[in-house]
Amino acid sequence: MNTHPPGAADSTVLSFDREAGFRALFDHSTVATLIVNRERTIEAINPAAVTLFGYCRNELHGKLLDCLVPESLREAHILQHKNYYTNPVAREMSHGNEVSARKKDGAVFPAFINLCAYHTGKEMHVIAFVTDISERKKAREQRFAAENRIRMLIEHAPAAIAMLATEMRYIIVSNRWLKDYRLGNRSITGKNHYETLPELPLRWKKLHRRALAGEILRSDEDMFQRTDGSVEWLRWELCPWYAEDGGIGGLIIFSEIITEQKMGRQALEKLNAELEDKVKERTVELISLLEHEKELNEIKSRFVSTASHEFRTPLSVILSSIQFIESYSRPGQEEKRGKHIERIKSSVKNLTELLNDFLSLEKLEQERVETSPSSFNLHHLCQDLADELLVTLKQGQQIIVAYEGAPDVCQDKKIVRNILVNLLSNAIKYSPLHGIIRIRAVHTANHIVIQVMDEGIGIPEAEQKNIFSKFYRASNAVNIQGTGLGLNIVQRYAELLGGSISFESRSGEGSVFTLEFPEK
Repeated sequence: MNTHPPGAADSTVLSFDREAGFRALFDHSTVATLIVNRERTIEAINPAAVTLFGYCRNELHGKLLDCLVPESLREAHILQHKNYYTNPVAREMSHGNEVSARKKDGAVFPAFINLCAYHTGKEMHVIAFVTDISERKKAREQRFAAENRIRMLIEHAPAAIAMLATEMRYIIVSNRWLKDYRLGNRSITGKNHYETLPELPLRWKKLHRRALAGEILRSDEDMFQRTDGSVEWLRWELCPWYAEDGGIGGLIIFSEIITEQKMGRQALEKLNAELEDKVKERTVELISLLEHEKELNEIKSRFVSTASHEFRTPLSVILSSIQFIESYSRPGQEEKRGKHIERIKSSVKNLTELLNDFLSLEKLEQERVETSPSSFNLHHLCQDLADELLVTLKQGQQIIVAYEGAPDVCQDKKIVRNILVNLLSNAIKYSPLHGIIRIRAVHTANHIVIQVMDEGIGIPEAEQKNIFSKFYRASNAVNIQGTGLGLNIVQRYAELLGGSISFESRSGEGSVFTLEFPEK
């Protein structure tokens, strides 16, 4: 028989069912849950919370909540707990930017804590749902680090890169992008691409829409006109980027200004065309040179004939002078004999010069001349040559030597001597009576410069380009005996010394030959 008044049993059963359901939910919830009173005393803690904080089942019951709060946050937590009772609404708990909790072993971990309140009679309790967000925070930090790396990579990339959202607003751009598109150092994050670069042509906007639809587009050469009217050439690529949900999140633009390369290619193409024209011109010149070579061969043939004549002339003079000397054997005819003796000496000298030129040319042509450097007194050599050549001077001629620097040099003395003898002989030959021939030598810092200057007939300006050519003789010297080989030999000797020979000359005003060479 039921002793409870009507309705009392149903109320008891209902209360029991609610308490049992709450207890089951509390005990089996996977979220750490604590119930705390106004004095911050822990009245209940579920198994998930026990596991999270590392305590035993009944170890926290009746203890202050402070033991689960890091020491640095306890003061703020006490104040927050007190304030919560003035506005007990369900909300997230926060101590500034981040909430942390403390385990039994002292380990502190980031936590997400939701608070709510309930009343039992006049007493209010706070329920705290605690979630360890260490992994979530770590994942967030890793994602932030990855995003930061991408940002740094894009910003400092040596190429112009822009990452845009679907509505074509900038997310991030490289420094090179700002430079190439003359945007300065201002931030354009969040700004619209088309508003930032209003000069973009409509065809590019269509390409952007295609890329946002999933296409990857590129061009190795495209034209872009700036607002000031200048034209740039670009190489670009468009490709979509994808969000975490797999949808297209926006567009990435890679571009490179290749105006200089374009202009360089155009210049190269122009140069190639010019080179082709020059090749054609050069071909014509070569054909002309071949014809000229034929003419040179004819000149050589004429030279052989001339050389033969040059040999015959002094030999004839020697022979006739000897006959005259024999006939002038009587006393009083000494002057006549002396005249013919001088003619013989002069002819022998000419023959010697001819033979020396031929022998030197043969050795140089066959590359049988080897240098043999040694130390010698260059000042003495110049003075000795001036003395030796006194007997060859014309009436009233003088050789004046000037020297600067250390007298001793290291070079091939024989070759230096041959060059100077040749230059001085020419100066004597082509200078007038009473003319002055000067030798000026300067030795500084292992470098030697020797000048031979005369007051002779000079060389016509139009013919100076040929002066070092074999067999060539200037038009104003055709009546003066010579082979046309001397200066060519001098030039080759200068090259053997590792130096060079140059000259300055004006017809009728003399010549200056400058020999330069280093010490060995």
